[in-house]
Amino acid sequence: GAELGVLRGGKVLLQTHRPIILFECGLGASDYYGTAPEDIHSFLTQDCGYKLMTLRTFLNVPKEHNGLNEAEFKHLFESNSEYYFMAVPKG
Repeated sequence: GAELGVLRGGKVLLQTHRPIILFECGLGASDYYGTAPEDIHSFLTQDCGYKLMTLRTFLNVPKEHNGLNEAEFKHLFESNSEYYFMAVPKG
């Protein structure tokens, strides 16, 4: 649930070194921290220049995949149908 706070704390590192990020998120602990899927998506895609995808997509689909849009990410987050996500630098 605290993944957004952790990611925000590493913003300079993310923008400078552009690591690939594997993270877990979904309903449950995120409620305690007041984290919404839109916040995570916006921070990673707009503030840091990443695209989001499921771990499964990352492993099985060509890297040219455009990533999850906000509505897709929100649906996966809220339905608890996926917990494991990848954030990959765009470009």
